[in-house]
Amino acid sequence: AKDSTHIYNGTGSGNGYKVNTVFSPFLKFKVGNTYRFDQSDSSNSGHPLLFYYDAGKTTQFSTGVTTNGTPGSSGAYTEIAVTESTPNILYYQCSVHGYMGSRVDVESSNIIAPTFTDATGTTINFATQGFSIAQAVALG
Repeated sequence: AKDSTHIYNGTGSGNGYKVNTVFSPFLKFKVGNTYRFDQSDSSNSGHPLLFYYDAGKTTQFSTGVTTNGTPGSSGAYTEIAVTESTPNILYYQCSVHGYMGSRVDVESSNIIAPTFTDATGTTINFATQGFSIAQAVALG
């Protein structure tokens, strides 16, 4: 059962996932890694973990996602291989019950360089001017 530490306590299901004993933490994935969520514990029975573009599960994300077995049974897991095309923000949620999981941020090596217009009306593209994103924020 969820407690006050769960981001969606009081919303959706009264149950929540625990990741390494912590209620539905925000997770950070890195491109090139594969992450496996072990769902073999009996408490996972009836709670298949999948990935979505939003916490409310409007649209499932399935590219690079593999499921194995039945949650709550030996050997059951959900796995995601993170690539450059994986969205920067995903949500891990139970496909049957609402708001059991939380958010995933994907660190990408593909940075979209911003542009801005300076006081003289000149448009500056950070990618072509040699600025890093950190410098862009500092100049900001």
